Amino acid sequence: MLRKVTKGGIMKKFLFSALILGTMLSLAACSSGQSNTEGSGGKESRSSQQESSESSSSNLTSSTSDTSASKSDESKSTVGMNLNQIAAGDYTSIAGTWKNEKGETITFNGNEVSGNGVDNVTLSLNDPSFEDKILFINATYDSKTDSRPYSTGIYFATAGLSPEIKGTDKSDTTKDRLILLRDGGTSVFGEDSGIKYFYYRVTEAK
Repeated sequence: MLRKVTKGGIMKKFLFSALILGTMLSLAACSSGQSNTEGSGGKESRSSQQESSESSSSNLTSSTSDTSASKSDESKSTVGMNLNQIAAGDYTSIAGTWKNEKGETITFNGNEVSGNGVDNVTLSLNDPSFEDKILFINATYDSKTDSRPYSTGIYFATAGLSPEIKGTDKSDTTKDRLILLRDGGTSVFGEDSGIKYFYYRVTEAK
């Protein structure tokens, strides 16, 4: 016996099918959105980790570069005058060129000194001795190359050190310095007339 199908029944079945289809599409859309969100989050996380790694690498490179530059600057820094070494015959701490306010220069090379400050001859350093806390050395002409007699004395004073004199040291006590003197003594450090004769380092020996 055939059952009669009414228009109302057909409509109900259509609406029910449409409801089920809509629910399935909605679930599919939610699943796709979640997947995209997770993928985006993963990309952002990986991007953040990469940026952090690159930043750390950059900081390490910068730190290494700064350290190298610092060491390089230290290696180029001026070697201070060492009176004990000079007295022992080691002249490396005074090697190079020195100049006074008059524009005269002298250059130390080993135990020899030359330049227009010593009449363009070469003198040999000898007989070091300490006097009033600073160092005194004789500088004599090498008679093997020229018969002209020439000798002078040189006083050496390190930065911050002054001889024991009356009055104030007129030289620049913030620097290593020296003065050539044929006669007299450490009192020249306290005389205004001696200021222009003090030599200060210009360059070190290469």
